[in-house]
Amino acid sequence: MTIGSQTETSPTFATVPVAVTADQIANQMTTFIESGLSRFWCSGCYLETPGSYVLDAPGSRIWYANAGLYAADDWMIRVMEDENETGDPEDGKAHLISKKEFTAGLIALATAENGAYAHHFNDIIKDEGDAATADILMQFVLFGKEVYA
Repeated sequence: MTIGSQTETSPTFATVPVAVTADQIANQMTTFIESGLSRFWCSGCYLETPGSYVLDAPGSRIWYANAGLYAADDWMIRVMEDENETGDPEDGKAHLISKKEFTAGLIALATAENGAYAHHFNDIIKDEGDAATADILMQFVLFGKEVYA
């Protein structure tokens, strides 16, 4: 809060939990993988294990677009970071993520830098996230912050 020319930090009034649905995560993963925005730093995203989710369920869609996967507690995804921007998935640095890392990334995104990324979190909740939101979300899931601007 700014009072005249003085800047003052207001104490926290309340911390409010917000539910993020499996559908919202599926939408962001679909956008992340299909948009191409992250291609300069990410060379691939692969399902390591569906855990208890059944991939060949009737009417199932491609794995990353299927909300049922994210609703399970025991899945694992491998994301390849292309630090040198070679475009070769074999040259990338592998990051394994599960529901635990995804949840930590969502919390980091929602609470980062005095609300600097809150609009991205809000876009996820309102199902209005675009390629930039999906990219930032994945960076927070992998690194806990924005690494690639």
